[in-house]
Amino acid sequence: MAAVDSVIDVMDRRLERYKSKAYRSEQAKKAGKNVSIRMLEAPDVPPVQNTDDDEVVEAEGRVVRIKRFPIKPMTVDEAAFQMELLGHDFFMFLNSEADQHNLLYKRRDGDYGLIQPEPL
Repeated sequence: MAAVDSVIDVMDRRLERYKSKAYRSEQAKKAGKNVSIRMLEAPDVPPVQNTDDDEVVEAEGRVVRIKRFPIKPMTVDEAAFQMELLGHDFFMFLNSEADQHNLLYKRRDGDYGLIQPEPL
């Protein structure tokens, strides 16, 4: 019974998280606006400008958590596997093939996207 109760608690949390994401997504669709949240922006780098005529809304925020973790060099396939194991929508890793930090993310269509930095 304790194991069943534990599983029910985990499923409840996941369901609430999913419902919250779905609600926020529906609200954004209904609003029909692009929402841009500026995180940690360097003072000498101008913000990215929106190219179409949609209104850009900037939310004020603050960093409430800093997470540090060791980054092991790995391939994109290994990073995708790790991301799935963790259950995250994105994963930052050191790409052993390109010898640079990359960000792997899960797209809405179920495929993956890879962000690679490019020098200015």
